[in-house]
Amino acid sequence: MYKALIVDDEKNIRDRLSTFFPWDELGFDVVKTAENGKVALELINQEVPDVVLTDIMMPKMTGLELVKELKHSFPQINVVILSAYDDFEYAQQAIKFGVKGYLLKPLLKKDFSEVMNNLVTELNGKKKVTSDVHDFNEQMLLDLTEGKNVDKYNEFCM
Repeated sequence: MYKALIVDDEKNIRDRLSTFFPWDELGFDVVKTAENGKVALELINQEVPDVVLTDIMMPKMTGLELVKELKHSFPQINVVILSAYDDFEYAQQAIKFGVKGYLLKPLLKKDFSEVMNNLVTELNGKKKVTSDVHDFNEQMLLDLTEGKNVDKYNEFCM
């Protein structure tokens, strides 16, 4: 399961997002919710979620400010913007920061599922690559400590 954090200044939206949508069916646990970007950053430092679903307009720290900070401090975290604003300028800024989706309120289950399924596919691909590299490194260490296949690893050991 991947970890998700929901960030929205409206409590009823946070509650509905965390309970109404099929997070577990899509491969996610909602670890926490936050009412603004500042609180979200504190939680992110503790939980380090795989995905942050954030509103764009919030007090104290907007969703775009949060995305900018995450790209600097936690570039591995995927971000999906949730907004009531169908504004090209917001979407353009979000794309500049590499967000994985831009969903409009009111959020449709179909749109949510599509974005989250795409994220799971991407996360699974990253996990497989990491696992393959780990397996290769482990096998290389075993072979080298046993003196096997040394020539095979010359290019990696120089």
